[in-house]
Amino acid sequence: VVFLLSGWRFYTLKKLNNELQEKEKKRRIAVERHTSLFYAMPIGVVYQNSSGEIVMANEKAEEILGITLNQMQGKTSIDSSWKAVDQSGEPLSGENHPSMTALKTREPVVDFIMGVFNPRLQQHRWLLVNSTPEFFEAADSPSQVFSTFIDITERINAEKELKASRDNLEALVKERTEELNVTLAELESIFHNSLIGIMLLRGGRVLHKGNQRIADIFGYESPEEMKNISM
Repeated sequence: VVFLLSGWRFYTLKKLNNELQEKEKKRRIAVERHTSLFYAMPIGVVYQNSSGEIVMANEKAEEILGITLNQMQGKTSIDSSWKAVDQSGEPLSGENHPSMTALKTREPVVDFIMGVFNPRLQQHRWLLVNSTPEFFEAADSPSQVFSTFIDITERINAEKELKASRDNLEALVKERTEELNVTLAELESIFHNSLIGIMLLRGGRVLHKGNQRIADIFGYESPEEMKNISM
């Protein structure tokens, strides 16, 4: 009996150890895949702790933001070096960055457009940002927040150029319309005040429009009385 119990315990411990090793193997593979995906993703990813300090970022984030991970770590959204602006180009306070909003509201922030200064390029880059708060061990407040973003500078610049072209075209059309209205007013004045009788005929013989002089010649009070009369 003692031998059987010892054998059973040995078998149970061995089985449990094998299961733990299998779980650890799967966990390690999952971590490796997550790590590979994190660094190879074609979009920027930044992790910030509950205080808003950057703790991790991938290579794409370094490229888009123009600073290294070492320069980012410990930095918060409040830092003035971001020189952040909203979609209208107005200064965007650190408290209103999507990551800080997600931490504060405990809700994801989706498709937020903002501009951030890239010191490497010495210009602002436009970003489309999504921030998601994460909760560990059923905590009430977020333990961290991660933000994913892509560079949409080319799209924003194209939209601005299109808007500028449209505004210029509208201004040109308005200017030409005003000039045309002035010309028409001048022609109308000449038409109505001419000492020569003028008539416009349609359909060959029917009077469509005439001036006061033509009405006087034919003995009518006004050219309106002559409208639609066959000549």
